[in-house]
Amino acid sequence: MKNVLKISLMSLVGLSLITGCGCTKEEKTPEEKEKDKLQSEINEDGTLKEEVNNSKGVVSDQTVEGITLSDVKFVTTAYTTSVTLKAKNNTSSDITVEYFKAFLKDKDGKNVLGDGEFANVPIYDTIKAGETKETTFNVDRSLSEVTSIEYEMVK
Repeated sequence: MKNVLKISLMSLVGLSLITGCGCTKEEKTPEEKEKDKLQSEINEDGTLKEEVNNSKGVVSDQTVEGITLSDVKFVTTAYTTSVTLKAKNNTSSDITVEYFKAFLKDKDGKNVLGDGEFANVPIYDTIKAGETKETTFNVDRSLSEVTSIEYEMVK
C-alpha cells in the first residue's frame, strides 16, 4: 500500500511539473492591445508611419482621352491614403474635365473599394492644350493592397 501511495504521489508531482501547475499565460487587455497597435503605427516623432506604393500599375503613366495622368504619388498610413498626380492635356484642343474615376485594384484585379465603387480624382476645370494640372485625392482608409489603378474620365 505504501508503494502504491509513493508511486501515486511521485506521479502527481511529476505531472504537475510537466503541466506547469495549471498556470496560464496572462493575456493583454483590449486597451493594452490597442496601445501596442498604435505604437506600431506611429514614428518616434509622433507622426503616422507612411508607406509609399511604387507598384508599376499604380505609378505608371496612363492616357485617357488625350489626358496623360503621371507622376503618381500614392502614400498610405494605417488610416488614410493620399494620392497626388498630374494631368496633362496632350491634344491640340482644350478639354473640360469634371473628374476622373479611379478604380483601385488589388493583385487579383478586384476593386478594393467594392464593385462599381471608385475614388474621385477632382479636376473640375478646363485643361488647355499642352497644359498640366496637379490634383490630390484622399481615401479615409489604408489602401496598401492596391497594385493598379484604372481611370475613367467624366466630362
